[in-house]
Amino acid sequence: MSKEMNNDVYCGSIIVVLQYLLLENEESAKSTAVAFAEGKSPLLADEFLMAARSLAEKLSKTSYSTDEILSMIPLYIKFLRKFHSDFTPKSLFKKTFRGSIFSASEINNAKESEQRILAFLLRCLTGMADESWF
Repeated sequence: MSKEMNNDVYCGSIIVVLQYLLLENEESAKSTAVAFAEGKSPLLADEFLMAARSLAEKLSKTSYSTDEILSMIPLYIKFLRKFHSDFTPKSLFKKTFRGSIFSASEINNAKESEQRILAFLLRCLTGMADESWF
């Protein structure tokens, strides 16, 4: 059950929970997920944590080190400033005005968001990232 919220916030929450999972431990990641879900559905924290766990598991099967993966996480936040999570460019208006008044909410799918985040990270790690993303 995904809560209706801005897609950037949803994907950004997952990637930050992943960062805490890789940097610290499960409890730290869980408390971060709960903080991001505060005031929304209690199941949302579980969604963030499950997606982050799944990403960590998939990334652990690659030849990239945790440090290499962690170095790509801040790039994803920069990426979301200019592009939607599906790699389509944002309009100048959406790039300029980031307030909640201008950001439409949508129902988010954890699996889809996870796949998009994984695609971004793997493209960056393999050197196939587009320079316009940053």
